[in-house]
Amino acid sequence: MKKSVAREYLESFLIAVILALFVRTWVFQAFKIPSGSMEPNLLIGDHLIVNKMEFAPTATALERVLLPHREIRRGDDKPGVSNLIDILAVATGRTPGEIEVAYEASGYGDLKGDVGEAVVELLTPVRERYLELRADEPELLRLLALGAEKAREASAPTLAAMYERMGFVRLDQA
Repeated sequence: MKKSVAREYLESFLIAVILALFVRTWVFQAFKIPSGSMEPNLLIGDHLIVNKMEFAPTATALERVLLPHREIRRGDDKPGVSNLIDILAVATGRTPGEIEVAYEASGYGDLKGDVGEAVVELLTPVRERYLELRADEPELLRLLALGAEKAREASAPTLAAMYERMGFVRLDQA
């Protein structure tokens, strides 16, 4: 017996909804920071994706001994781990080899958590400067005008050559 088209669409829709609910409940969820309670770390209105797997209960010491874990090593067959190791190396100033050695007895979850902390620490001065500039609007406008003038000066030769080659008439020279 052949299913109707409507039933096939309904089944596909229900499977998609169930899958979306599963992912949202058990894997990750997006949040918007609603208030200043997280001000030291995030800005109001920032979007944050929480990896629920990262916060799942960790294995006991016995489970770590009995159940093998994958090595934390870079390789062509491990683009995710390689990327995390490279990010941590840049953020901490250590070499990728040093990081691999440091995480020999650790798991992937430890590496992910440390990468997140290192990136936040690396970007803290940028965030602090951003907040400083946002608080001083006259200084922000002055710096924006200064940057615009530098951009005009840097692009002037290219713009003049483009006007000449395309035969445009410049209004400021007419």
